[in-house]
Amino acid sequence: MQRFSMFLCVAAGLVAACDSETASFPGIAPVRVTVDDRDFDVYSDGRTAQAIRMSFDVDVSRERARLRSMLAIRQVTGCEIETDSVGGDQVIVTVDLDC
Repeated sequence: MQRFSMFLCVAAGLVAACDSETASFPGIAPVRVTVDDRDFDVYSDGRTAQAIRMSFDVDVSRERARLRSMLAIRQVTGCEIETDSVGGDQVIVTVDLDC
């Protein structure tokens, strides 16, 4: 029973952390969008933006994941992305915006 309780505490902590604000965008609420059946939370301060994939994805291609994240950012911000500023991985992508 103690192991199960520990598992629940850890799982609850991980789930809560998935939807909390990021250090780069304090006080900015995310906008949830869907691109190719994948959910993203997008944060933007008008100059930079960050997309965090919130759904499971079996497609681990870094390039396709980054492209989906960039589409999510464009959809939310309406801005172009400075292509030389794209950083991150398959889950979190941060960019500079050109609005």
